[in-house]
Amino acid sequence: MDKDVQYPIAKDSREGMILEYGVLRDEVLKRIEIRHQMVSIALTIAGVLLGFGLTNPTVALIYPLIAASLAAGWAQNDIRIRQIGIYVREKLEGELGLGWEAHTFGKRYETRVGILPLVMLAPSGTFIFTQIIAIGIGVSQFTSTPVEWMLLFVDVVGVIFTFVLSNRVRRELR
Repeated sequence: MDKDVQYPIAKDSREGMILEYGVLRDEVLKRIEIRHQMVSIALTIAGVLLGFGLTNPTVALIYPLIAASLAAGWAQNDIRIRQIGIYVREKLEGELGLGWEAHTFGKRYETRVGILPLVMLAPSGTFIFTQIIAIGIGVSQFTSTPVEWMLLFVDVVGVIFTFVLSNRVRRELR
């Protein structure tokens, strides 16, 4: 804990729950912001590496592993947001007479394209699609050097990892 931060002290349990509710809602908002930043960072890095990859295709093969790492960070924040939502809905809202989490539970995932909720399709599609583009650029002038084979192998593993991770997060939405 930061020693300079002054945390309010609750006078009773209800006030403590209200303070906890506020802190948890702030954490959710911050994690949503971080998720959006992860996607923005992935697109920025994709633009740079894929741009350079058009003249040196091996450079494009670096991107899929970076994207897999960013996707893991995105998924971790998504899972934590969901855990906070469950806690708020099940432990705090009933006691406080609030209902936002209960009201929005399930609604977040109602808008779908096929079996995929849009809330998952946008980031997962961004990560996976840019990874596939990078691999395509990388193999466009493939010279079969050991470095290219190693990068290609790592990239395929990265795409599979991102896909599996996306499916795991999607399954937890139900």
